[in-house]
Amino acid sequence: MAAPARLPVSRTLAVVAGAAALLVLGAAALLITGLGGGEPEELLIGGVFSLSSGTSVETCEQALAGAMAAVEWLNSNGGVNVGGSKVTVKLLQEDDKGDPANAVRLIEYMARQRGVGIMLAPCDPGILVDAVEAAREYGVVSVVYGDAPAGVANPEGKTLLVGAPAEEYFTPVLEMVSILDIQSRNLAIVYQDTEFAAAVAEATRNRAVEQGFVVVLYSAYPPQASEEDLGALALRLQASNPDVIIAIGGFRDGVELVRAMSSYGVEAKFIAMAVAPSVPEFYDELGALSQAILYPTLWELASKPYTAAEGYEWFGPSREEFYSLFREAMESLGHPVSEPGYHAAMAALAVLAVAKAAEDAGSLDPDAIYESLKNIKIMTFAGPFDLDPQTGLQNEREVLVGQWINGRRFTVWPVGQAYATPVYPHPGWPG
Repeated sequence: MAAPARLPVSRTLAVVAGAAALLVLGAAALLITGLGGGEPEELLIGGVFSLSSGTSVETCEQALAGAMAAVEWLNSNGGVNVGGSKVTVKLLQEDDKGDPANAVRLIEYMARQRGVGIMLAPCDPGILVDAVEAAREYGVVSVVYGDAPAGVANPEGKTLLVGAPAEEYFTPVLEMVSILDIQSRNLAIVYQDTEFAAAVAEATRNRAVEQGFVVVLYSAYPPQASEEDLGALALRLQASNPDVIIAIGGFRDGVELVRAMSSYGVEAKFIAMAVAPSVPEFYDELGALSQAILYPTLWELASKPYTAAEGYEWFGPSREEFYSLFREAMESLGHPVSEPGYHAAMAALAVLAVAKAAEDAGSLDPDAIYESLKNIKIMTFAGPFDLDPQTGLQNEREVLVGQWINGRRFTVWPVGQAYATPVYPHPGWPG
């Protein structure tokens, strides 16, 4: 059956061993399958990406470049060894324009017309749930590498998480505050009024109460919050007199909320935010206003590196190799060359895990790869991949705390992973 007329024709983007060019793709989801017939020829990766618009373009651009870096490393090292045959990795592209309906249509097209069997699910939380449900309808395996609640994982629905569930994101922030300043008990939680942010906010509130925090403000704000909306929220934050502020939302609203807090002189000893501070554009937009802002992260370049560990097989590039390949990918995409964040690392880890699972399965069959994903236990530059087959969640995935310090991101907690000492209390807003 021909592709629907409303869909653009996919462009096959090959990344072969030794190729210098990286591929121009967009960012939100990767879809993986093998070509049929005779000996395996390639591991085909299709992509439904939020490139031209959407609320998560910044993080998805990072994820795309991370995935491209992993593919380039695989091919430059001979490809994937499947049943004794070397298999190259190839990429496809489609742009969902940040629209869940577009993403669903494109997943349907790739599953039905291109034989896609494995999907690296969208990094945009607003698209993720619809996309995963569409993938399940067509029997496609979903490997979720972006920000996602635990409930997305569904082994029976062939959906698994690469990172930690988002409900756990602020647990280490609360632990850090309790150790560094036990007197800081008044907590304000504000969140974007979306299903994802609300789930994270509720889990954070429950954990905070368990740890003895007093929630002095718990408030949602509109998904498309205006300057007036965020100004009013900043005034409420100021009136609540918090010791700790936790804000949960996307990139753009996160940036604008910082501006509003600065304008209205909102003070707190600790200010932590989800998502927005994890990408370099946060500093590009805010400059000195970014100083001392904390955020949950699953990986940072400025963190103690992961190394080979007992019981784990090392797989993939070193941290330095990944950084170099990531920079090449960003440049090829026409983006400013910057440091990778955790969205880039988790997307790369997802690609590496699928490749290793295909090797161990000796097959490009999606179901065989999925079963293999349940059994592999690898260590990578981005940390471990060790799946609990009963839950679809990782057995070993630590959430870290990052912080902007003098224009750069550093891991500051836990102590064993820290690359810098936390800056606290928050120094106040520059004049």
